Amino acid sequence: MSQPPNQDARITVENFWQILDTKIISVGLPGVLVGIGINHVRENEWTEAIKFFALASLLWFFLRVSSEVFAVLKRFFEEWLSRAEQKFYDQANFPEKEYFDALKTYCYDLEIEGFKGELPAIALDDIFVPIKFYANSNQKLKSRIRKEIWDILPKESHRSKFFNFPRIIVLADPGYGKTTLTRYLALSYTSLTYREKKAKKLVPLLLPLRDIHVRIESEKNPSLPEMSVFQIQNLPVPKSLNISESVLDDLLRSGKCLVMFDGLDEVPENKRKIVSKWINWQMLTYPSQFIVTTRPHGYDGSLFRGVQKVGIYSFNKRQKKEFIKNWYRLIFERDKWEILYRENKRKSVDKHISKEQVDALSQAQSEAAANDLMSQIIRNPALNQLAENPLLITIIAVTHRKFESLPSLRVHLYRKMFDHLLEHRPVKRKTDLAIRSSQDAQHILQAIAFQLTRHKSTGFSIQQGREWIESRLKDYSNSLEPENFLYEIKTVAGLLVSSGHSHYQFTHKTFQEYLAAAELKDIEKGGKLLVHYLHDADLEEVICFYAAMTSANPFVESVLKNPNNHNLRLAFRLIKEGSKIDNKLRIQLIRKILEFDLKDAALPEARLEYRFRTLVEIEDGRAEITRTPITLGEYQLLIESQASTQFHSNAKPLQMGTNQVNLPAYNMSRKDAYWFCAWLSTQVSLQNQGEGKYVYDFLLPTQQNIKDYKPSRRMLSVESSASSLHKELLEKSIPWTENPKETGNSIRIVRRKLDRRYRSLITHLANAEWNEADQETENLILELLGRSSTKDNVWLSAEDIQSPKVDCFQIINHLWLKFSGGHFGFGVQKKVYTECGAKLNRKYPGDQAWHEFLTRVGWNKSIGKPEDDDFILYDRMPKGHLPMSANYSIIVRDAGGFLGDTKMNWSLPIFLFVREDLNFRI
Repeated sequence: MSQPPNQDARITVENFWQILDTKIISVGLPGVLVGIGINHVRENEWTEAIKFFALASLLWFFLRVSSEVFAVLKRFFEEWLSRAEQKFYDQANFPEKEYFDALKTYCYDLEIEGFKGELPAIALDDIFVPIKFYANSNQKLKSRIRKEIWDILPKESHRSKFFNFPRIIVLADPGYGKTTLTRYLALSYTSLTYREKKAKKLVPLLLPLRDIHVRIESEKNPSLPEMSVFQIQNLPVPKSLNISESVLDDLLRSGKCLVMFDGLDEVPENKRKIVSKWINWQMLTYPSQFIVTTRPHGYDGSLFRGVQKVGIYSFNKRQKKEFIKNWYRLIFERDKWEILYRENKRKSVDKHISKEQVDALSQAQSEAAANDLMSQIIRNPALNQLAENPLLITIIAVTHRKFESLPSLRVHLYRKMFDHLLEHRPVKRKTDLAIRSSQDAQHILQAIAFQLTRHKSTGFSIQQGREWIESRLKDYSNSLEPENFLYEIKTVAGLLVSSGHSHYQFTHKTFQEYLAAAELKDIEKGGKLLVHYLHDADLEEVICFYAAMTSANPFVESVLKNPNNHNLRLAFRLIKEGSKIDNKLRIQLIRKILEFDLKDAALPEARLEYRFRTLVEIEDGRAEITRTPITLGEYQLLIESQASTQFHSNAKPLQMGTNQVNLPAYNMSRKDAYWFCAWLSTQVSLQNQGEGKYVYDFLLPTQQNIKDYKPSRRMLSVESSASSLHKELLEKSIPWTENPKETGNSIRIVRRKLDRRYRSLITHLANAEWNEADQETENLILELLGRSSTKDNVWLSAEDIQSPKVDCFQIINHLWLKFSGGHFGFGVQKKVYTECGAKLNRKYPGDQAWHEFLTRVGWNKSIGKPEDDDFILYDRMPKGHLPMSANYSIIVRDAGGFLGDTKMNWSLPIFLFVREDLNFRI
């Protein structure tokens, strides 16, 4: 590679003074004073220079000494606070060690509801994957910024750079790990790992509301210390542990506690209001840290004051991969090989197996299982979307371990899980249930779930359970008592949990909701019954499960007759989750949602789906184009997906004011327009419109495409009816096009059908799986050329890849460009190649240009395989690094006959981009 020309290293006197000035001034104010002094020296004004040098010296000394003094004072102050806090605990007679040991033991193991007997003994902190939060409706903390829980809890330094909110409401849908989060925090504060996060020392008080709500009598009664003592006494603690209400009252009033109220939505509806008021009173009375967890529908904001609402992001690819990797590692280490190794040591020495080999085999098997599961999730967009929270990904992992193949609908996953927990697992563990058929056992449990749902409750007594299942149980067994059946479901299947000796509830509320929906499905008029409760947010999950088991048609028909904001959102959720629905009803529902868009905060997802179900055909039916520009709300979906790292783009957000969600997105860059096209490929509802026969490619239009369809005046009138600003932006709209020389300010999309053979490449690229995408590029090219791949290099002739295959290579280049933000692709490599001085004249480029090219694209050194789950890493790799055709395994033999006089072998990417007849876009 050529070296830069030598530079004259001589420095003139003037240059010397300029350099010295620059270096000294960079030191700060003392440096500025020294710089002024130097200027006086240059003018031979020595008296003035000495004054400035002396002043600079004094100022430097003061700043240096004062900073050290402040640092010492800060350390002293923080140590004094720490000692004062510990002295407070000692004087308060708080039995810290005994209480922490009890709570630590209680929270130590992983408890994902419903899997107590399924999982091996796994420590919570071994598998816990930190969940990410975003704040709602607070000016200090911008919405959709990813935070961990430690970022919003008090810091030990008392000068946290993060915002701290003393009263936090965690709003999240079922299965997002709200309960696991509270147990993890309790474990962190009792095992002192909170120090690693530089968090303030707090005493955790864990209060599950579904267990304690029965004791709440009024807004102020009982007191929080009294309730906390009651809950501590119900822990499996030694009798020696005795904490008084007065001690807890002192701790709470001194701000020394972290109080966690878990599961407000699990409180019966008829008591939720008084429980909410009680929680609010406690939070206003005691200046400690509070966290309340609930599903969104269980929270009434009018009952709380001074709270910060936060939501939980769905698991991104990295979190999914980390969870699955940890889960399978612990499964194989502790549930298989640790047991085998321990038993092996009991045998004679000559039969002992090596611990190193056991560890290596355990790791290999766990990685293979985790990779297989992750690949199934990534390949199936619907399943990938489903594996978005801890509960569902655990169900997926359990199902994968048992059945290997995975369904892509939530309701089918639950069906398999119940089969496993009620039949397959008991048989495997030789702990058969008295009712051996999972279908029969589930039918009995459905009766309980239905009655609980009717009474809007989550808990029942043994007497209630007996009344609800006694007659149905006799259909399957004449000898089994209801009490014994419930005990087996609790101890063997793990689907029930008891609080006390006479009170049961399902281990997760979604299990109750699934079973209630299954019971309604078996009832002749169950659907008609549910339709009357569309307004009831407590029944939303039941309705979703029921619609997935049957059809969404009756619910959508009812919503169209009586539309309101809640019903429309619920109906749209039904079709998003894959419920069967008549296509005409689907279109009518989306249209109705769009009518409400003009009045309320819209559902941009609905507008997006409607847009791609009403495209206009162009190019004689070979492509389709959107009628009008993409809206701010639709563009914001990309930004939110990017913010939560669900998608690996780096598009810039656009300003969106109140009630501007339906305005055209305006003034984004060309690169951001391409990112939007790439993100569309990740949207399951849009790809499902292809019905598996092909895959859609989304791209920017050409000028001819735009001329083929210009919105009519009537269309613009309809679109702009909301405001004059809307009309003005539509008139100013200039769509970005595929031509890089043309400018634009808005987005219209062209959709084309691609052969489904490109589906895997699109899936890998959309998920930033760069290694897999590179390998799939090789597989795809060989398939297109009618060749098979081997472990050795595949040799092609120059004639093998002539012009008939140009379109295929152009599509591959386009996909790489689109999903890497213009960072990878044959066209990028071609541009780098010419910038290095090589000519596209089909001759050997020359050693200097060739080696410079290899250096710039990173092919002449080992940079290691990129981690495919690092969304940012593509930008850290050299531009044009990929595709490599799986590290040059496709070679064009003796290409000199085509490329010039020099005989040589070329890797396929190089051969493609040096061809003059392949004008790859960049």
